[in-house]
Amino acid sequence: MFTKHKIKMMNKILSALALCLFALASITLFAQAKNDFGMEPGSFGKGLAVNTVAPSINTLDFHGNEVNSEKILEEKKLVVIFYRGHWCPLCNRHLSKFVNRIDDFNEKGAEIVFITPESKEYVAETNEKFNSKLRLISDTDGELMKEFGVAFKATEAYQTKVKKFVGKELLDMNAQDEAVLPVPATYVIGQNGKIIYKQFEYNYSNRSEVEDILKIL
Repeated sequence: MFTKHKIKMMNKILSALALCLFALASITLFAQAKNDFGMEPGSFGKGLAVNTVAPSINTLDFHGNEVNSEKILEEKKLVVIFYRGHWCPLCNRHLSKFVNRIDDFNEKGAEIVFITPESKEYVAETNEKFNSKLRLISDTDGELMKEFGVAFKATEAYQTKVKKFVGKELLDMNAQDEAVLPVPATYVIGQNGKIIYKQFEYNYSNRSEVEDILKIL
């Protein structure tokens, strides 16, 4: 015969079990969602938070010009945009919005750099496509992607999808041993070196908007 105390204990155990099952289901769905976006479970970052100090960028752009974030921030704010590659229609559409508004960013006292994991051979295609002097950075070793918390490993299924679409291996286009891509995130860095704006979503169809960034600036 069950006493009231035993019944209460059983109800608590059942409630705890239900919560555990719910949490497990949520984690499974979360991992599956990332797979839908081509992300290996457990391989993706969360991006850097607003008000944190941004990593330093000290490299050369596609044109061989120095990109030193500390020097840039002495005079301007810095907008950092990560994109997947020349093969990505959403990336090209996103970049074109900024290309068309470069003058507006200059007037706001901001410089934009675009970072991709592609090798310079394919960065050249992006440069030619926009016929511009964009500050395009090839990050094939993934260091900047990792420092900004946007790197993830692409699933085999996603790599196959890219190959069918482009006709080329992702590993070859990125000159990588392991297929690493960025969440197409955007950061705005203030002259104090801190992040003042962040757009970061695993769903690569959601991107930063030019008007939102101009308002921040």
